[in-house]
Amino acid sequence: MARLWHDHVRIDKYLRGYADPRCAHLVEELRRQEALSSERPWGDVVVVPAREESAEQLEMCIQKPAARSAERSLLVVVVNGIEGVPSHENSRLQARWCGEGAQGKGVWLHREGDFDRMIVDCSSGGRGFLPRDGVGLARKIGADLALSLMRGGWVRDTWIHMTDADASLSAEHFDAAKGVREEFVARVARFCHVPSGDSQVDDATWSYERWLRYFVLGLRFAGSQYAHHSIGSLISVRAGAYAAVRGVPRRQAGEDFYLLDKLRKIGPILCNEGERVRIAARRSSRVPFGTGPAVEALMTDPEGRMYPDPRGFTALRSWISLLDRLGRGERTPSDSWLRDELDDRLVGCLSRLGYDASVEGLCRRYKPPVLGRQIRTWFDGLRTLRLLHALRDDCWPDIPWSSALRADFLVGKRRLQALVCSRIHCEAMEALEGRTLAE
Repeated sequence: MARLWHDHVRIDKYLRGYADPRCAHLVEELRRQEALSSERPWGDVVVVPAREESAEQLEMCIQKPAARSAERSLLVVVVNGIEGVPSHENSRLQARWCGEGAQGKGVWLHREGDFDRMIVDCSSGGRGFLPRDGVGLARKIGADLALSLMRGGWVRDTWIHMTDADASLSAEHFDAAKGVREEFVARVARFCHVPSGDSQVDDATWSYERWLRYFVLGLRFAGSQYAHHSIGSLISVRAGAYAAVRGVPRRQAGEDFYLLDKLRKIGPILCNEGERVRIAARRSSRVPFGTGPAVEALMTDPEGRMYPDPRGFTALRSWISLLDRLGRGERTPSDSWLRDELDDRLVGCLSRLGYDASVEGLCRRYKPPVLGRQIRTWFDGLRTLRLLHALRDDCWPDIPWSSALRADFLVGKRRLQALVCSRIHCEAMEALEGRTLAE
């Protein structure tokens, strides 16, 4: 029987104990402004963290969804910056959407058309972030506030949608989530990068997108449960599932990866359905790692982006297959259980990471089928990534794109070899991803 991911008890527990404490004050301030109405609730809500973003960029983000429905939608924009560091764009955005009367209130609702904008000020008046805080905290504040609004009856939907200021959602983005089966805890939308007009930026962005797609295809080939893109612009999560994993991690970067990693442990994630989220190719230095820094590096050295050796994914596939058999009781650990089954180089990496001892401990504590569930939970996305990094460092170093094209999981690789444009590579590789259900 499918779990009910809109469970009020779970949500109330999260809001009492784990939500960002700012959210309760924000809701009270909105009440004082008489900005909330349970008689006329919003149909959907989408959260956008914004640091040094222009109002024009954000308006492009919401243009298409605003036209899709007679029901009003809500955009929660968390304008964030480091305390004591002035931000011209943050001030300009708030002045354009909030006006003079919003100063000092911390939150303000701007109604315009079918897509209302709720501006959360985490940038000025003593509300700025600490230097160690970043996009993870901004996304958490926005999602926690969205959850509070749902629980209060001010948002009708039970999906928390997340995106970024450089992304443009399709008119069908919200409706696509409504048809998702109950057992799915989250959805990762399809995506593509769109040109900026600067050929150097565009080429670097498509080169990085090619790397992302190659990596996900490698994970799919290996049989990983985590073969999905970890991009904050693409994520929609059920309200109850969001509460169950205690929300977005407070990280300067990579919060999308860790959020999806937690969600996958409690249920399947639906991938690659619906219209694409269109992400603008652009330069960005808002996070310490991720798309922005990768694009900057590729602009400096276009050939510098290396790819995991396919043999690393083959080794990962062997390890995942062995774990599955252990979980089903078809294999039991013995003195030589790893060397009987796996390549010596892979065994060496597993031993150095301590994975062999961890699995042996699980096998002593649990019996199938519980053992299978415990193993799948233990060998999560982060441990998968660590193993691939160990294989890269100790066994098979990263390789250039011309060599990566030999990978068995690149179906139709002869056609890919004949293509010279990274943008066309991305389109062809997206087709290989197909309609993936991470079940």
